[in-house]
Amino acid sequence: MKCIKHETGKNIVKPKITMVVTGFPVTSQTFISLKVAELFNRGYDISIINLGETNDVKWAPDSLQAVIKKLPIISSKYYNSGKPYFRIGYLLPAILLHTFRYPFSSLRLLVHGALKRNFDDLKRIHDDALLLRATKDADIIHCQFASLATHLINFKNNGFLKANACIACSIRGADITWKNHIEKTDWDAVFDLFDLFLPVCNHFIPILRQMGCKKNIKVVHSPVNTMILNKIKPNTVKTSKTVDIISVGRLVEKKGFDDAIAAIYLLHKKTNNIRYKIIGDGPLHDYLKAKIRQYNLDNIIEMTGALPTNQTLEIMAGSDILLAPSKKASDGDSEGIPNVVKEAMVLCLQVVTTRHAGIPEIIEHGETGFLVPERSPEVLAGVLHDLIKDRTGWDSRAQKAKAFALYMFSVEKTTDELIEAYNQILDIEFSR
Repeated sequence: MKCIKHETGKNIVKPKITMVVTGFPVTSQTFISLKVAELFNRGYDISIINLGETNDVKWAPDSLQAVIKKLPIISSKYYNSGKPYFRIGYLLPAILLHTFRYPFSSLRLLVHGALKRNFDDLKRIHDDALLLRATKDADIIHCQFASLATHLINFKNNGFLKANACIACSIRGADITWKNHIEKTDWDAVFDLFDLFLPVCNHFIPILRQMGCKKNIKVVHSPVNTMILNKIKPNTVKTSKTVDIISVGRLVEKKGFDDAIAAIYLLHKKTNNIRYKIIGDGPLHDYLKAKIRQYNLDNIIEMTGALPTNQTLEIMAGSDILLAPSKKASDGDSEGIPNVVKEAMVLCLQVVTTRHAGIPEIIEHGETGFLVPERSPEVLAGVLHDLIKDRTGWDSRAQKAKAFALYMFSVEKTTDELIEAYNQILDIEFSR
């Protein structure tokens, strides 16, 4: 592990940071863009290694687009090309370059790939290694997902990871709950290579320890854009008697949107003055659409598909209730703390969610929102009905939730958490 010493007198060293991501910017991962932009604005030397597809900057919030355009984002065209001859064109320079710099590592990898006939690994490792050369001067290499750990382990095993940097890894829901990822990951190698683990909620700490992690662990929450959220006027006065309920997220099992639709069906039997909107896209789109038709709720429920962040927040601000019935999926996949819950709290929505993963760490039942058991459409419908029937306490509950979320999840506070975490692995206290 690399340590950085204090410079003389009042001069404080700021480390060089390389963030490793699987796509940037991504509309469902604004928490990464926010923290990267904040570090950049504080004067840190920060670069982005994108091992996934390059995404259009339009998917980033408007307030971050100018900063993101200034960031050194190093991305491989190899991943974005579906044409084999283009892939070969990008691959050959990488192989030649690494053969010159690391002849024994390249030869070993080439022989291994030929014997195993696994040339996909050969291409990926060489191409990724070319990108990771940009980390050679980094003090900290920070993987934003544990799924990226395998890349770095492969680099190390094949002799390409020469950087003398501290290596940190954020831990999010699927990283240590999704069965497919858990089984494919060599966790002993991960815990050996990485110096610091940064779960997004306290719920993950005992899971990491049980898996065998003996390294530094510090919770670093994911931020929400409180500056933008504060500029959006919450829907405090409505002329319509219709109650607008909203859910936001990828259309995957752990989001529990099938339970939400079932709950709306039960609620609609008791009251007609509701509308329900689902914002997001994903593999369960057709399944959920069929469920809406099955319940004959086409006039009540709207599925908008994925929308840009600013548009999503405007729609949320015009709603009354956030419905976030997260649950453990059949393959184990779970949430950490959904950012949409934090955003809804800042926007003064009533929050109805589940006792799932880290959610109870931020929602106090009856005080800042409502918690129900997972996979319980009947209970969800009952809570929603009582909430709509009696609005006593809506304002005080919303204000408590907003104050808590503004304090806990501002980009300033969560970036301070990150800096304090970096301090655990660097022999330095650097300025914020």
